[in-house]
Amino acid sequence: MENEKKNVWRKIIDIVLWVFLAFAILITIITFSANASGKGYPVFGDKIYVSVESDSMKSERGFKKGDLIIVKVATEEDKTNLKAEDVITFWVDLDGDGEKELNTHRIKWIDESGSFETYKKIYHTYGDNSSDDAYTIGDGEIVGVWTGKKVAVIGGVMNFLRGKVGFLIFIVIPMCG
Repeated sequence: MENEKKNVWRKIIDIVLWVFLAFAILITIITFSANASGKGYPVFGDKIYVSVESDSMKSERGFKKGDLIIVKVATEEDKTNLKAEDVITFWVDLDGDGEKELNTHRIKWIDESGSFETYKKIYHTYGDNSSDDAYTIGDGEIVGVWTGKKVAVIGGVMNFLRGKVGFLIFIVIPMCG
C-alpha cells in the first residue's frame, strides 16, 4: 500500500514536471520568435502576445500586471480607423534610457491637424489606472490594437521563465536530469 502511494505521487510529480517543461519550451519558442521576427516581439499570424509588466491599465475594462494580452498587428487601415478609447500597443521610451519598449494604453484623443513632419496623426494615450501615466506618440510607433482578450497570470509566468532563474529551473535542469 505504501509503495502504491509513492508510485502515484511519483507519477503526479512527473506529469507536473512534463507540463512545466512543455510550457517552458513554448515560452522559449515565443521568445525566440520575437528575436526571429526582427521586430522585438513575437508575431504569430496577425497576433502579438504581450506580457503585461505594470498596473497602468488596471481597471475593470483593462488588464493588470502579470496578464497576457492578445494584440492584433495594426495594418495601415487599422491605424486609420483608430478612435478615442481604443487600446493600442506602441513603442515608447518608458524609462528615459534611449531604448524603446512596448507599452499598451488607451487612446485619450487624436490630433489629426496634419501639421507634423513625420506622422499623419498624433495619439495622446493614458493608462486606465493613472492619468499621470500618459504618452504622446505618432502613428508610426503603433504596433497593434488590443483584441480585448487576456489571460490572467500567464504573462507573469512567461516573464519568470524568460528570466535567468526560470530558464535554469525549468529548461536547463530538467534537460540534464
